[in-house]
Amino acid sequence: MIIGFCHNGENERVKGKITQWFTQTPYTHCELFIEPHGLALSARTDGKGVSLKPAKEVLKRSSNWDFLLVPTADRKKFNEWVMAEIGKPYDYGDIVKMVVPLPINIRESWFCSELCYIAAQKNGIYHLPNYPKELIHPGALYKLLTRAGAQPVDAYSTLYQ
Repeated sequence: MIIGFCHNGENERVKGKITQWFTQTPYTHCELFIEPHGLALSARTDGKGVSLKPAKEVLKRSSNWDFLLVPTADRKKFNEWVMAEIGKPYDYGDIVKMVVPLPINIRESWFCSELCYIAAQKNGIYHLPNYPKELIHPGALYKLLTRAGAQPVDAYSTLYQ
């Protein structure tokens, strides 16, 4: 799997600017790219929640991506996990809990970096520490993965095939 971290710099919309300010990192979103299928899995606020989209479509939204290669331990198990997550709702409750510690608990829901963190933790070859998933924003996930050994990769050529 390849995890892509989006940062739009000065062109970021208000939601992205708030994310950058709150997390003190440039990253505003992350996607799980599934090679060689050319698909991207993420939790999205477009009303579909966790969904697959063609990688080409996702990459067109921004030209500012950093990618980390996270080899999968068991591709079959990973693919089964991906299919089981599709259709789950976006996790607005945990986004709120990042800012205000309220007892909101929406089970079986995700925001983008929670989904990618659990995917890497359950299916990747790197050992990632156990943290409450709602504390993992895109910038924190990038740091966790690089500390664990994930290497940057130029994914554009792989994902645009």
